[in-house]
Amino acid sequence: MMQDFCSIDWTQMFGFNLKDDVESPWQFFKSSYTELVNKYIPKRSRPMDPCLGNVKKCKYNKEIAVSVRKKHRLWQRYMETRDGQKYAAYVKARNTAKSLIKRYQRETCKHIAASAKTNPKKFWSYVNSKTTVKSEIPNLVRGTLPDGTKDFTSSSHEKAEVLSNFFSSVFTTEPPGNPSPEPSRDIKHSM
Repeated sequence: MMQDFCSIDWTQMFGFNLKDDVESPWQFFKSSYTELVNKYIPKRSRPMDPCLGNVKKCKYNKEIAVSVRKKHRLWQRYMETRDGQKYAAYVKARNTAKSLIKRYQRETCKHIAASAKTNPKKFWSYVNSKTTVKSEIPNLVRGTLPDGTKDFTSSSHEKAEVLSNFFSSVFTTEPPGNPSPEPSRDIKHSM
């Protein structure tokens, strides 16, 4: 691409006074650049959201995607205005989206269970996705070694010990006696 770009005679094209005509050199440059981009840079279609009628795998159907988008939009409107009616509309949209998602999940589980004999791979992938433990406490820094490197924990017992030491260092004890009660606030008077 660079060779073709350098092979264009730019001095001849831009050699005249640009104050007279700027549009034609610009159009020439733009068309040359676009032609080289189309020639050398491959095009790839992006997989898009199938919930909205595109290609890639979708977690939910279009109805749920629209409902969740509506919920987000209503929440944004409520946060902008802090209007009680907008909050009520958001709550209604939130509950609708939640019920649609739960219904879809129930139907998906029923479909997977019904097709367990004919499609065991799908069934066991679903079971494994629900039963595997995905997170654990990572190795923690126990301290710094004399050479300046960090000393990390390796066992669960060491991790528990490091966390216990940390929490005990930041824990504050209240002085003996009854704590002073906070003054009661009446909601009717503050509104």
